Amino acid sequence: MKDRLFDIIDSMNTKEKISNYQLLLAQLETLLWGETSALANLSNASDQLNLLPLNNRQAMLVEGEEVKVLEE
Repeated sequence: MKDRLFDIIDSMNTKEKISNYQLLLAQLETLLWGETSALANLSNASDQLNLLPLNNRQAMLVEGEEVKVLEE
């Protein structure tokens, strides 16, 4: 699946890639708007990115001495 995604990305021209990244950014901005918790924002962004066919996604949040890990 991962190789297939990279084949799709490689086949896109620059304009298509920019358009897709702009769409993803707009979706994330809408999803995260108004939320002040960094952990909630990481979780929500992770959920949005999980809709993409990528592997090995992991997010880490450091708050003071505490490290919180969000995994797929």
